Amino acid sequence: MKFFGSVANILKNERITDKFFRLKLDINGIPAAKPGQFIMLKISHSTDPLLRRPFAIFHQNGKNIEIVYRIAGKGTCLLSAMGKGEKLSVLGPFGNGFGILNASPVLMVAGGTGIASLGMLAERIRGATLLFGAKSKDETGLLRHFRKSGHKTMIATEDGSAGVKGMATDIFLKVDLKKFKKIYACGPIPMLKEVSRVAAKNKISCEVSLEGRMACGFGVCQGCVVPARNTEQEYLRVCAEGPVFDSGKISWEEIT
Repeated sequence: MKFFGSVANILKNERITDKFFRLKLDINGIPAAKPGQFIMLKISHSTDPLLRRPFAIFHQNGKNIEIVYRIAGKGTCLLSAMGKGEKLSVLGPFGNGFGILNASPVLMVAGGTGIASLGMLAERIRGATLLFGAKSKDETGLLRHFRKSGHKTMIATEDGSAGVKGMATDIFLKVDLKKFKKIYACGPIPMLKEVSRVAAKNKISCEVSLEGRMACGFGVCQGCVVPARNTEQEYLRVCAEGPVFDSGKISWEEIT
């Protein structure tokens, strides 16, 4: 495994909504990432919080990396308060990325911050349709990135302020899947379970990106395992064997 450790300069830490931010980092020497890979950030210069945090790479342009994050705890709260010129310790890129299918059309399904894992993928494929579920219209600003890449977007919001009222699965279940050659998905576990179930039923290739609590980021601590199916291993590490998996290799019924 080849990864890189460096100190990154913050170029921009832009608030997208009340709790969502888009962070741009300047990282000399970082290798080119694959869509779906992630980096590990050391947010504090002290031991609190002690562990690094994993963030999907939303966009990369040479040594510039962008991530999208939501304030969810102490670490991301501290991160949101940082500004241009401040420095962060970075390791990465880690994990296995998405398999690129050049044939179109393909379907992308994202829920909440899961959209961050699909950002680079959207730049590498053409003619896709993105189904995105968010809490409200305020969280749909990132859709510009996907439309700029020429993809069709369909929206569901929990409060009905944009698109249809509901969740990503509500519009997913109404889509004619016969015209799609592959499905890519990232979001909450209940959403991924349903997408994987329907994909298997319709015999459509499906890759999912899982989010997991990671301590190391490269498979040593075994802290981010998920139960496996149709593999020689009983468990798979989200950081090492994933975060992108063939959906058929996950034992979904064992994940709560």
